[in-house]
Amino acid sequence: MKNVPLIFLIFFSNLIFCQVIEENKDMDMYLKDVISRDDVYQNDIDIRIKYINDFDKNILINYQNLPEEFIKKQTKENLEIIKQIHDLYYEKVSKMEKEFNYNQKFTYKQLTPKSRINSLLLIDELKNYPDSYSILYSDVLVRFNDKDFEKKMDKLFNLSKNYSVEISKLRLEIDDFKRQFLNKPMYYPIWEKQEVVSYCSYIDIVLWCYSNSSLNKSLSK
Repeated sequence: MKNVPLIFLIFFSNLIFCQVIEENKDMDMYLKDVISRDDVYQNDIDIRIKYINDFDKNILINYQNLPEEFIKKQTKENLEIIKQIHDLYYEKVSKMEKEFNYNQKFTYKQLTPKSRINSLLLIDELKNYPDSYSILYSDVLVRFNDKDFEKKMDKLFNLSKNYSVEISKLRLEIDDFKRQFLNKPMYYPIWEKQEVVSYCSYIDIVLWCYSNSSLNKSLSK
């Protein structure tokens, strides 16, 4: 179980919320029953909306210049490593989104309204600000497919940690902010060490900076 990224368990639990329909079961009764139990997602939805909204308005908005400043000071070699990890992260998030869209389109009766909303918010959250622990670090296949993955992650960690006081300040603000949402569906398993969480939080900042830099936007055109 530890080898399965918890973020995927959260995501796919929304997609398999309903049981397989028996051939002899009345469809209308089935849908009514499923929708009546759909309210279990309401609390998650409320928390995610507040989290995403407050994170943007209270934290990230105060660091709008940081992405450009940080990326411009990186060497060509460093930028290549950052881009590789950045692209890998968003490739995996995109795969999650496509999986969700497929299920919504072809197995929509398995997806209740609030579970769909919860999944959409989760995807938006992962796009808006990276979660390298959930998407990359906890995925053993990533390490298997790239023998230099850990070296690259270490590189991003060191770039972030040694860059400036501003990044350290941002990381602390993010940590303090997240403590206000202890009831938010978490991606960090209870067995994970705090130093690992901290390690990934530095990497998240690098990915966020690259994602919001003019360099990435120009390459994306």
